[in-house]
Amino acid sequence: MGIVEQLRELLSRELSRLPSQFRLMLLSVGVGVVAGLGAILFDRLLGWTLHNVLEAFTGYAEPQAGSSAASLITLAPVRSVWFFIVPALGGLVSGVIVYLIAPEAEGHGTDAMIDAFHHRGGRSESGYRS
Repeated sequence: MGIVEQLRELLSRELSRLPSQFRLMLLSVGVGVVAGLGAILFDRLLGWTLHNVLEAFTGYAEPQAGSSAASLITLAPVRSVWFFIVPALGGLVSGVIVYLIAPEAEGHGTDAMIDAFHHRGGRSESGYRS
């Protein structure tokens, strides 16, 4: 038995001794911490993408907080044709991903969710539990 299995068994045994409400509170705190870290990571990745894709290709720099109003009213850079190309490429990539990997994610998903709940025991077409 590896060290990971031993730690998992020890943690499971110790947590089972705690009252159920306390275990639920610990689970809630854990979910909150993971969700918060995920949100921070997502924000950092968006900033990185904004800088490395939009600024690098188009020359457009987003106005920062506290910048003057004059910085908002400037002429577009010479490479402004990329303003049309970059979002179109992003839409194309996301469309290909949805078409090839997760066709059930196409659209808003409400109909697929209702169908999975009522007819497939909560499983989507890809087999993931809803």
